Amino acid sequence: MNNIDLLNIQPHQVSRDLRGYSVFLYGDPKSGKTTIATKFPRHLLLAFEKGYNAIPGAMAMPINSWAEFKKVLKQLKEPEVKQKFETVIIDTANVCRV
Repeated sequence: MNNIDLLNIQPHQVSRDLRGYSVFLYGDPKSGKTTIATKFPRHLLLAFEKGYNAIPGAMAMPINSWAEFKKVLKQLKEPEVKQKFETVIIDTANVCRV
């Protein structure tokens, strides 16, 4: 059993960055969600739709099928890929047929 010691409770320190957090952006179509997400550090945009063509500097991987998406997810587990990309953006996954 853990010892309970209320006198040694310390205040929680909130991280100053978003690493380790999942962020969900929701908004009206064409409101800039993807553009904002591509401002995150070392991003990879998994693009189920090709609207990223209008976003300068977007690091995008076009996704044309669910099978391609699963292959990308597998690669994201590789250490070299983890080092290259810090932020993964999934844009409009409902466009793809399973």
